[in-house]
Amino acid sequence: MIQKQTFEESSSHVFAVLGFDDADEIFTRGKMAIQVIHLFKKRHLKQHKISEIIGIS
Repeated sequence: MIQKQTFEESSSHVFAVLGFDDADEIFTRGKMAIQVIHLFKKRHLKQHKISEIIGIS
């Protein structure tokens, strides 16, 4: 028997839904991180070069 998955639609602001006090800040940081990842992918950078750019060894 195959079970049908059910989903509940929610707002796109998951951190606010979960009740985080700093939900807006967390959400904004996440959006910024996604944009940085897109830029790295667009530039076809390798992990080593990305770590140099952001200062992680």
